[in-house]
This record gives sequence, C-alpha cells and structure tokens, in this order.
Amino acid sequence: YQLEGIASGCEIKNTTGPCPPKSRPGLCTGFVANGPGENDPVWQGRNLDWNLDPSVLQYVKQVNYQRSGHTVFTGVQVVGMVGITHGVKKGGFSVQVNARDDGGNVLLNMLEQILRGGKEPTHHLRRAFEIAGDFGGAEEVLTQGHLANPIYFIMAGANHGEGGIITRGRQETIDVWRINEVSSKDSKKVNAQPHWMRLETNYDHWEAVPAFDDRRTPGVEHATEACKDSVTEACVQEVMLAWPTKNFRTDITSIICPRTGYMNTTVWVSPSAIVKLTQFEDDQILV
Repeated sequence: YQLEGIASGCEIKNTTGPCPPKSRPGLCTGFVANGPGENDPVWQGRNLDWNLDPSVLQYVKQVNYQRSGHTVFTGVQVVGMVGITHGVKKGGFSVQVNARDDGGNVLLNMLEQILRGGKEPTHHLRRAFEIAGDFGGAEEVLTQGHLANPIYFIMAGANHGEGGIITRGRQETIDVWRINEVSSKDSKKVNAQPHWMRLETNYDHWEAVPAFDDRRTPGVEHATEACKDSVTEACVQEVMLAWPTKNFRTDITSIICPRTGYMNTTVWVSPSAIVKLTQFEDDQILV
C-alpha cells in the first residue's frame, strides 16, 4: 500500500488508498480498541488529514485547558481556533471529529449557524470536555445538540469496553456503534470489524466506501493483525502509520489513552511517508 500511494501521488488510479478530488475537504481516520483483559485500557489513534500548508503546521498545538491551576482536559488545535479537533480528559474520555458527508454544504453550514444557531462540531466537542466527566456523560452531550454540519465523533473511555462511533446529522444522532456491540445499521454486512475495535474514516460505517478512497479495508486489516494479541501504544501507532491510514494528506497523528490522560501528538512536516517527526510541548489555556 505505502509504495503504491507514494509512487502514484494520485496521478494514476489507486484503488487501495485515498485519491479523492483535490477540492474535497480534509479526511481523517479514527481507531479505538480494547485488549482482552478486564483491566486493559482503551487506546485511541487519530490521524487528521487536512492537507494543511506547511506555514500553518507550525501553529498546531497540544494545549492543556486549565481551571484554578489544574488541567481539565488537553486538546489539539490550530492556534486561533475556538474549538478543538480532538482531545483527552484524564480518567474520563477521549474524542475526535471526522468529517461526514464531505463536511456538508458550506453555504448550508453557514446558514445553519447564523439562522438556526447550529454549533460548529469542534466547538461542541470543546464544550463536552468542559462539562462532561466520563465517557457516558460525553456521549450524552455529543449525541445531543444542534450542529452546523454532519460529523462523526469517535470516542474512547477510561474503563474497559468504553469506545465507539457517533454518527451525527445536524439536528439528530443517526447511529451509535460501540465496542462489543453488533451494528444495527449494517444489515448488508459490508463492514465486518472485530468486536474489540472500531475504525472510522469518513463514510457511514454501514455503507460501502468508494473505491477511490478505501482506507477502511486496509485499516481494519492492519488493526486486526497488529493488535490481535494485545492493544498497546505500539500496535495503535503501527496501525496509524501504515499506508493508507497515514497518507500524503496526513498532518497530525495522536496516540491517546484516556485512562491515564496520555496523548502523544506528532505533526508531520512533510507529506512524504518518511519524515522526521516534530513533537510539541503542551501549551496552557485557562477555561
């Protein structure tokens, strides 16, 4: 997968990796998994594929949001953003946003915000981190509320078995697919995943993905093989760095454990799959 994607650069047909039109919004992959032991923590891997300009990448920060001198949660964002793209609350939960329906129609999204008061999903996510204390509380917040555009929230929790994918429309929750649950939507059986993991790209999990952007199939295959015996930081990182999960659009990779509050964020300074990683120290914001 990796060599094919690098060599093609989407100049030739590539049915095993992302070759969407350049005008499409950023793509992403979210992966949550839990090992077999009752005390095994849930891990989350996050790739953000916005294809940002290198001049913007220097402003990507991992930020500790603090209240009364204590960190409430840690989020990742571009400096100037009000919302966050993903984050973790120690001992509570972690969440990321993935675009759905190509991010929605831009004009309709703006009208939804201006005329109907719909919240931008990254703002809604930040609010969830501010008010929710655990996985269940965060799920309740994120499945409710009026959003400006459709979105996926991919979640992990501090307790064994806490993880899943929330599929949101602007005004309603379409589906919640948790770890260890059978999908009520996938009647066609197009997306078979092991019960201990969930992997989401940018398409409804009960529908087939387009051939020009099938990151799901190799992603599930890599995850099933890499993490089949135990789920660790190392195996999650292996999954997130394998082509086409990591691809020429990937800007950010984070490996997260909500039980401990650990989040290791890497910003890729080049679209090449072979680059030196740039690690960032946490910045502080008061909330």
